[in-house]
Amino acid sequence: MVLLRSHQETSSKGKKTTLLLYPMKSTEKEVLEILKREIARSSTKIKDVQKIKSKGVGVHLERDQDVEELIQTINNKETLKSTIETKKPGKRHPGIIIYNLPDETTEDEVQEALAVNADIKERLNIRFKLSCWQPGTAHWVLETPSKSFHKLKRLGKLPIHWTMQPGPGIFPHEEM
Repeated sequence: MVLLRSHQETSSKGKKTTLLLYPMKSTEKEVLEILKREIARSSTKIKDVQKIKSKGVGVHLERDQDVEELIQTINNKETLKSTIETKKPGKRHPGIIIYNLPDETTEDEVQEALAVNADIKERLNIRFKLSCWQPGTAHWVLETPSKSFHKLKRLGKLPIHWTMQPGPGIFPHEEM
C-alpha cells in the first residue's frame, strides 16, 4: 500500500530562507570563525547556523531581504569576500520512499512499474537505498519532479513483482 503526505502537511515550520557559505580553497580557517570575527551577530537577523559538508555553514535568516543584506555585507568587506563563497541553495525535487522492496528488484523494474502504473515517462533518480529490518529487503529513496510526485500521490499503491508493496509504501522525503 502506498501512502503519501505533502511536505506542507508534514512540515510544521514556515519557509526558511537559507544562505550557504563555503570557505575559498585558499582559506584554512573555518567559515563560522571568520563570520564571528568579522560580522556582529546583532547586525544580521540570523535564526540559526548549521554546519554542512565541505567545511561550510548554512545560515538560516528570517527573510529573503536578510539573505541579500548578508551577501552584500560579505561582498563589501574585502577580508570576507576573499575568504568566503556564498551560494543560495538550489531547488530540490520532492522525494519518495518505496518501502520493503526485495533485494533482487532492479532499477528497471521499478522504473517500468512507475511508467505503467503512474504514467511517469521520465526516469526518476535514485538518491540512495537503505537496508531494511526485514532480511532480503530495502527501502529506496527516489527524487521525483513535482508533477510525478502528484501522480504517485493519486496512485495510492505501486505493484512490483505482481504484488502490492506492503506497509506504508511511499512517503515524501525531504533533506536539507
